[in-house]
Amino acid sequence: MIGAVFGYVCCIFVGAAQTDALQLVAVPVMAIVEAAIISIVACLLATAIPLRSIARMSIVDSIETVE
Repeated sequence: MIGAVFGYVCCIFVGAAQTDALQLVAVPVMAIVEAAIISIVACLLATAIPLRSIARMSIVDSIETVE
Protein backbone atom coordinates (compact mmCIF):
# COMPACT_ATOMS: atom_id res chain seq x y z
CA MET A 1 0.00 0.00 0.00
CA ILE A 2 2.84 2.38 0.82
CA GLY A 3 4.38 1.81 -2.60
CA ALA A 4 1.03 2.48 -4.26
CA VAL A 5 0.67 5.77 -2.39
CA PHE A 6 4.20 6.86 -3.31
CA GLY A 7 3.56 5.85 -6.92
CA TYR A 8 0.42 7.98 -6.99
CA VAL A 9 2.30 10.95 -5.53
CA CYS A 10 4.97 10.52 -8.19
CA CYS A 11 2.27 10.51 -10.89
CA ILE A 12 0.95 13.79 -9.51
CA PHE A 13 4.43 15.37 -9.57
CA VAL A 14 5.21 14.10 -13.07
CA GLY A 15 1.91 15.51 -14.30
CA ALA A 16 2.71 18.80 -12.59
CA ALA A 17 6.09 18.93 -14.31
CA GLN A 18 4.42 18.42 -17.69
CA THR A 19 1.60 20.93 -17.26
CA ASP A 20 3.15 23.40 -14.78
CA ALA A 21 0.07 22.97 -12.58
CA LEU A 22 -0.41 20.75 -9.56
CA GLN A 23 -3.62 18.76 -9.98
CA LEU A 24 -4.93 15.41 -8.87
CA VAL A 25 -4.93 12.72 -11.52
CA ALA A 26 -6.81 9.47 -11.80
CA VAL A 27 -5.41 6.68 -9.68
CA PRO A 28 -3.37 4.39 -11.97
CA VAL A 29 -5.03 1.20 -10.76
CA MET A 30 -3.61 -1.08 -13.46
CA ALA A 31 -0.06 0.13 -12.87
CA ILE A 32 -0.46 -0.43 -9.13
CA VAL A 33 -1.84 -3.93 -9.67
CA GLU A 34 0.95 -4.81 -12.11
CA ALA A 35 3.62 -3.58 -9.71
CA ALA A 36 2.04 -5.54 -6.85
CA ILE A 37 1.94 -8.74 -8.90
CA ILE A 38 5.56 -8.34 -9.99
CA SER A 39 6.61 -7.71 -6.37
CA ILE A 40 4.77 -10.79 -5.13
CA VAL A 41 6.29 -12.98 -7.84
CA ALA A 42 9.78 -11.66 -7.11
CA CYS A 43 9.37 -12.33 -3.38
CA LEU A 44 8.08 -15.85 -4.00
CA LEU A 45 10.96 -16.63 -6.34
CA ALA A 46 13.50 -15.20 -3.92
CA THR A 47 12.10 -17.51 -1.24
CA ALA A 48 11.45 -20.60 -3.34
CA ILE A 49 14.86 -20.90 -4.99
CA PRO A 50 16.92 -21.15 -1.76
CA LEU A 51 14.31 -23.37 -0.11
CA ARG A 52 14.37 -25.73 -3.07
CA SER A 53 18.10 -26.28 -2.71
CA ILE A 54 17.77 -26.77 1.04
CA ALA A 55 14.93 -29.27 0.55
CA ARG A 56 17.29 -31.52 -1.42
CA MET A 57 19.73 -31.68 1.52
CA SER A 58 19.48 -34.00 4.46
CA ILE A 59 18.06 -32.56 7.65
CA VAL A 60 21.47 -32.40 9.31
CA ASP A 61 23.04 -30.59 6.33
CA SER A 62 20.21 -28.07 6.18
CA ILE A 63 20.57 -27.26 9.90
CA GLU A 64 24.32 -26.79 9.52
CA THR A 65 23.73 -24.49 6.51
CA VAL A 66 21.43 -22.22 8.53
CA GLU A 67 23.85 -22.00 11.44
